[in-house]
Amino acid sequence: MSNPREIEPLRGVHFPVTGKRPDGGASPVKRREDGLERRADRVDLHAPTRIVLDLIRERILTRTREALDVDATRGSVRFVEDTDQTVRAFVSRLVSEQNMIVSERRAAWPAEELETVVQRATEAGMTEAIEILDDLGRLDAAAYQLISEVLDELQRKISVSLPPIPPHGS
Repeated sequence: MSNPREIEPLRGVHFPVTGKRPDGGASPVKRREDGLERRADRVDLHAPTRIVLDLIRERILTRTREALDVDATRGSVRFVEDTDQTVRAFVSRLVSEQNMIVSERRAAWPAEELETVVQRATEAGMTEAIEILDDLGRLDAAAYQLISEVLDELQRKISVSLPPIPPHGS
């Protein structure tokens, strides 16, 4: 199914070269260590799959709230945690939560602008999650596979073209 509005692909999502950022800035972990606080970050580091999915969720939703200037307490509903959810269920919940945030601005912003902002926030959040996982030494083959599955499902769910994900270790 093609999107009649021709949404740009999520070209900004990439796997980093360990310890380096394309913009030369500090990594998300380093920024946090330097005392910069992140509003509404909550990631429970208890199981490898949960780590990856929770981090993706929190970074994408945080970036969406920031891009739309929506307070963390608005447009946010926490679903009951499902520790055995499929990637499809995870992405469906993520997109639903993102849509709740977007609803705070839907009346005031043109639809095309909202789509662009949400797409960029999704790219930024996904890239930041990957960088954090890399900084924490948790970007292994299983994490790469899970991230690739999430990106594939995002592509299916929101009808965008995503760049191919390089294989782990390349």
